[in-house]
Amino acid sequence: MPVTVKHPAFPTIDLASAEKEIVAALDSAFSEVGFCICNNAYSDPEIREDAFAASRAFHKLPETVKASYAINSAHRGYISPKSSTSRTSSVTKVQRPNTSESFMLMHEVLENDPRLGKPLQGPNQWPQEVPGFQDKMTAYWQDVNCTARKLAKLCLKALGIEIGLYEAWFRQPTEFLRLLHYWPEVPEEPQDSFGSAPHTDHGFLTLLVQDRVGGLEVKVQDGSWVEVTATPDQIIVNAADWLAHLSGGRWRSSPHRVKNRSGHHRYSLAYFFDPCMEAEAVPVTGDGEQLVYSDYLLSRFNTNYSYREGR
Repeated sequence: MPVTVKHPAFPTIDLASAEKEIVAALDSAFSEVGFCICNNAYSDPEIREDAFAASRAFHKLPETVKASYAINSAHRGYISPKSSTSRTSSVTKVQRPNTSESFMLMHEVLENDPRLGKPLQGPNQWPQEVPGFQDKMTAYWQDVNCTARKLAKLCLKALGIEIGLYEAWFRQPTEFLRLLHYWPEVPEEPQDSFGSAPHTDHGFLTLLVQDRVGGLEVKVQDGSWVEVTATPDQIIVNAADWLAHLSGGRWRSSPHRVKNRSGHHRYSLAYFFDPCMEAEAVPVTGDGEQLVYSDYLLSRFNTNYSYREGR
């Protein structure tokens, strides 16, 4: 296994800077690393802390209670340990399922929504055993969504894409909020066992907040794995596959993994901001294939999640 190293200066962007500076910084970070760390991304830090507290409370519930919220056909609910495997990983041949557990929320699709019943479209499950869970997660969702929308527009500007396409692609964005819990790795853990095995993200942008435990590692251009050290006050942002395709290879969708060697429990909040299911994109270079977001997304999910086997 490649050795993990400390990175002396992971790209950091101040979202309070002038727009021109942010655009240039995003282009540089996504071209060189595919990841960056963002400061001044929150309107209210207490909202983030409440979301972390609600996530920890859910993961501390008895297994039988968590299992009652098992992930459903609309991809919402509890994902138990070892029920997802990164089989579509372009990094390595993954043999073992992820050892982490998580709770998945997506954009809400209620009874009067014409999307209801289509692939991955349905209402969320809201655990009643955690007081204020829905309110706390909704507040965090709204906060991080504002940051994601700002960054998405700046990404299009950096790539020289007409801003009008933002409305076409993100009129009804596909959104995920995954509440992740990683157990401490035991000494006898196999080397190819991961909380999250090496993979790339499937969509447009990922906005991740982690606690102070660490464990996130990114594979950089020289092939080494670099540990990303960011505080809970910062958001780690990465370009995902659909955005890398759109950039025509100019930007990297970098492989990353989580291996929790800290001896402590690790919690993170991963928010994925992706285009609507019908969105189509060709690389900005104009010489690549058209990529339909829903086709790509469903092919990944049908392969990687045990509950979707045979779909």
